[in-house]
Amino acid sequence: MSQHKHIIDISGPEGNAFYILGVASKLCKELSLPAFKEKEILDEMKGSDYYSLCETFIKHFGDYVELLNHPMEDAREKDTYED
Repeated sequence: MSQHKHIIDISGPEGNAFYILGVASKLCKELSLPAFKEKEILDEMKGSDYYSLCETFIKHFGDYVELLNHPMEDAREKDTYED
């Protein structure tokens, strides 16, 4: 895999759930994850709302892909600065 992160701006056309699920599936194959693990990850991503889908994607693939304009991106930054 490439040494730099791929960036997906989820406020654009690449931000729809089907595209993100497709990227997740592709990454599972590129990372040579077993089929059962890919199914587990995709099922987890589909198991709730869009925010959870993005969070699950970040949890599993955040080392390879950055999601820009994530729904909670601003909240995370705010938490960092507030005590």
